[in-house]
Amino acid sequence: MITRDDIRLFQAQVNNDEDNGGGSMSGNEVIDGEINNLFPDVSRIDVTNGGVDFRKVFPAVISQNTDVYYGMHSIIRKNPDDDRVSVTMVNTKDPHDQRTEAQTKVESALTFSYEAQFYLYGNHIEGMRALTFMGRLATEPPPIGEAFYLYDELSDRGQYVRITGVETIRQILSFANGNTYTDYERLLFICEITAGLEYAFSGSEFNPAGNQSNVKTYHTTQANAVTYHGTKTLASDFDDQTTIMQLDSIFNQLVPASINQEAMVNQQGPRDIDFLITGIPDDYDGNFSTLNRDGLLRGSWPISLSASNNYTATIDFGFPVEPGSVNYASNRDQNGVLVAGSVTIAIDYVNGIGVATTDGVYYNNNLSILFDRASKVTIPARFTVAKDVTSANNSLVFVQNIHPIPSPGSLRVEYRSGGKWYEIYMTSPTTLGANASIGAGSVNYNGDGSATVSVTLGSEPDIGSKILYTWGQASGIGTEDYIPEHQYRIDVPFAAGEKLLRVSLEFLGSYYGGVTYEWDGAGFVKIGSLQGDMTGRVDADRGIIYIDSLTSSSGTRVPNDVIVSYDTVASDVQTEITAPNGSGIVSVDVGAALAAGDFYIQYPLTIQLNSSPSVTVEETLTVSVDQTGTVIRAYSGRTSTPSSLFNSAQLSHFNVDPSGIVTFHPTAGLSAKTKTYEATTDSTNTVKKSYSSASIQWQFGG
Repeated sequence: MITRDDIRLFQAQVNNDEDNGGGSMSGNEVIDGEINNLFPDVSRIDVTNGGVDFRKVFPAVISQNTDVYYGMHSIIRKNPDDDRVSVTMVNTKDPHDQRTEAQTKVESALTFSYEAQFYLYGNHIEGMRALTFMGRLATEPPPIGEAFYLYDELSDRGQYVRITGVETIRQILSFANGNTYTDYERLLFICEITAGLEYAFSGSEFNPAGNQSNVKTYHTTQANAVTYHGTKTLASDFDDQTTIMQLDSIFNQLVPASINQEAMVNQQGPRDIDFLITGIPDDYDGNFSTLNRDGLLRGSWPISLSASNNYTATIDFGFPVEPGSVNYASNRDQNGVLVAGSVTIAIDYVNGIGVATTDGVYYNNNLSILFDRASKVTIPARFTVAKDVTSANNSLVFVQNIHPIPSPGSLRVEYRSGGKWYEIYMTSPTTLGANASIGAGSVNYNGDGSATVSVTLGSEPDIGSKILYTWGQASGIGTEDYIPEHQYRIDVPFAAGEKLLRVSLEFLGSYYGGVTYEWDGAGFVKIGSLQGDMTGRVDADRGIIYIDSLTSSSGTRVPNDVIVSYDTVASDVQTEITAPNGSGIVSVDVGAALAAGDFYIQYPLTIQLNSSPSVTVEETLTVSVDQTGTVIRAYSGRTSTPSSLFNSAQLSHFNVDPSGIVTFHPTAGLSAKTKTYEATTDSTNTVKKSYSSASIQWQFGG
C-alpha cells in the first residue's frame, strides 16, 4: 500500500530567484525539518525593503508497489510566526516553466480596466519614482497602495505602478485662447511609487479639455489569471452551531507593499462635484418635451463622415450642453444620444463634447446643430446617502430614493469591491455610468421632488461596506461668479489694482468673419457693416467680459473664435486735466512710474459740420489719446475708428516730461473729415446734405 512516507517533495532544476529559476523536476528532495532547504533566510535588506522569493516544487509518489493512487492535495497548514511574512501557493500548470514565465502569470493578477479621471502631467524620464498627475477640483486623489497602469499608445508599451505616497497641490494655470489668456484652477497629485519607471513617458501639457498626450492612466482590477491558495486565521470561534465563518482577512500579500500613514486634517467629507446649471426646473419630471427651448445657440461643424462603418468624428460644442437640447435635422438628443438617419451623436453634456458616427452611408456635410448651453460649476457636494451592504442584501442591483432631485451631471454612486472603490457618474439626467464593467443605472423622477436611482454594479460590493450616493442641487446657489445661461465669459488677466480701460472683440469664422465690437464704457458697438449684432457687458474692475448673445445673417451663433484686445489702467489713480494756459496747452500728471509705460488720456471733443445754407450738425465724442499723442479710439453712443472721423488723428503738440507731466493741446493737429448726412424735409422726402467744412472744438470741463 501507499503510505504517507511515499509522498515526497522535490526541488526544481534551479532553486533560486534568478530568471532561469524553476524549470523541470530534479532529483533533489526537500527533506522535512531541514533548515533553508527551499527558501533562504530573510536578509536585513528584505526586512527593510521587502522581497519576494519564488520557488518551484514537485510533489511525487515514490513507491515500490503498483497500488492505485487515488489523489493527493497540498495545503499550507500554518502561517509563519512573523506576521510580516506571508506564504501563498500557486499552480502555473506548467511542469517546465521558469521563473520569468511564472512571474508573468503572477503579475497578471492585475489588469488595467477604465481610464482614470486624472492624467500624467509633464515629461517623466526612466528611473523616476515620483509621478505628477493632474485633475479637476472634483477629482479624487490616487489612493495610497493602489496600482495604476501607464500606457503609451504611441510606443505601445506600458507599466504598472503602485502608489506609496500622495501630495495634493491646488495650482492656477493659464491657457492661451487666441490673444488672451484664461486662468484655470486644477489639482496636481505628486505621487511616490514603489519602483522606478522602466521607460520614459511624455505626459500632457495643460489644456482645459484634459489629456492631450498619448499616455493614458488606467485603474486596475483583479484578473484572476491563476488561482492562489493560503491559510487565514479565524477572527472568532467556529462551532457546529455557527453558520457564518469570520476570518481576519480574505486577502494575502503577493508583493511587498509599504504601509504609509497620512494625516488628514480639516478634510471635507464628500469631495467637490461638477454639475450643470441649466434651464431645467427643480420639479423636472424627466420629460424633455415639456422644457422651454428658447434661445438655442447654433454651431456648424465641418465634419466629413466617410462610407466606412462606425467612422467617428469629434464635435467640440465649446460649452457644457443642456441635456435634451441638442437638435440636428429636427431630431433631439435623449439620454446622451441623438440619432438622425445615418448619423448618431453621443454627447458628453458636462464637457461639451460629441462623437458623431455613421452607419456606413456616405456622408460629407457640415453638421448644423442647435443646442442650449449650460454652465459647469464645481462646488462641495450638498447631499449624501449611504446604504449598508450586508449578507442579506448583497447583490449587483441597488435601488435608492433620493431627495431633492439631482441637478444634471451631479450624481455619483460609489461602492467598494475587493477592497477597492469604484465610481459611477451621471451621464445624463436619466442615466448613470459610461462603462458597464464599472456599473450603470437610471434615474427616474417621481414628480414629487424626489427621484429613484437604480444602479447595477460591475461587481459585488464588500459585505460591511456602504453604497454612497452623492449629488448637488442648483437651487439656492449664488451664481454671481458663474456664467448664466446663454452667456459666454472671457476672463482677462491683469495685475491687482487695475481695471479694464478699453476692450475690442474681433470674431472670426465664415458666419461673422472680421466683424469687431468695441466697448464704449456702456455697451458694445459694432465696427463694420456685416449683418448681425452682439450684446454684452464688461466688468472692468474684475476683468470679465460677458457676451450674452451673438447673431449673424444666419441667426444665433456660438462665439467660438474671438480675438480679444484690451488695455488696463490703475484703478486707484485719478488724474485731472489742468486749466489751459493762454496758448490752450493743458497738462496731466500721470506719475513718474508711468512716464515710460502705457497710459491713455480721455477727454471730450465736438466735431462741428457746416454747410450752405447755414446748417450745422454737431457730434460730441470722447477720444482716447495714447502716450504718443495719437487718437486711438473715439465714441459717442457708437464707436468709430479715428480714420473715419479725422483726416489727421495725431496731436501736433504732445510732450511727456520725465517727471510724469504730460502737456498737450487737445485739438492742435487734428483735422475732421466732412460727411454726408441724411435729413428729413417732410414726412415723405429724405435729402442728403453734404457739409463742406468741419471744425473741432474742445471746452475745458466739458
